[in-house]
Amino acid sequence: MSASKLRLVVSNPVAEQPCSCRTWGLLGRITRDLILCDFMDWARLLHQVQLKLLARGEYVAICELLARCPGRGRARRVMTELCAWANCARVTLELSPSSHWGSDVERLTNFYAPLGFEPNTESDEHFCVQEAMIRYPVKGRGHVRL
Repeated sequence: MSASKLRLVVSNPVAEQPCSCRTWGLLGRITRDLILCDFMDWARLLHQVQLKLLARGEYVAICELLARCPGRGRARRVMTELCAWANCARVTLELSPSSHWGSDVERLTNFYAPLGFEPNTESDEHFCVQEAMIRYPVKGRGHVRL
């Protein structure tokens, strides 16, 4: 058989299934904390990224994101997966870019903007911590587990 008659057929033996994320608002405090701990462990063990998350009611604050080997896309991979989970679980993410670890705020703001983060313009409430940037879940954009 000649090469011109060969046809490449790609098949995926594993059917796509919707992810198992549950809506954040339906979870208890302990379950929420365990999910965030799993994310932090996943980032540290598999991607060598220090990630610190804090549950604040219906919001999740990203307190720290620090790659051990910057410039390799590891922090971007962690943030992309975290944002996909947030879409699926209907979680609002918030953060404040900081120069504490050596990067400048403008560079960090440019890093977070393509991920859907925008300046936080929500009204200030008494005794409520408010971060500089916020990311609302995008409807219809959950992740699919293969």
